[in-house]
Amino acid sequence: MVNIEAYEIETEAAIAVNGQEQAAVRADGVRTAYDDTCVVTVLQLTQNDVVSVILKSGHTDGDQTMFFGCLIHET
Repeated sequence: MVNIEAYEIETEAAIAVNGQEQAAVRADGVRTAYDDTCVVTVLQLTQNDVVSVILKSGHTDGDQTMFFGCLIHET
C-alpha cells in the first residue's frame, strides 16, 4: 500500500518491482488544502525482487506519505 498526501498540486506515484510499474496512485491537486489518496496491490514476488515507490510527478508531504508492505508465504 502506498498513501500519498499532496498540497495543491497534482502528484503521481507508483509501486514498482525491479523498476517496472505495477500500480499507480494520483492526487489531482484541485483541493485548496491537503489531498491524500492511496493504492493497494497484491504482488507475486520472487527472491531478490526489489520493491520501490517512484514519485512520477509533483511532490508529497513527507510526514504524511507512507509505504506499507507485508510478506505472505506458504509454509
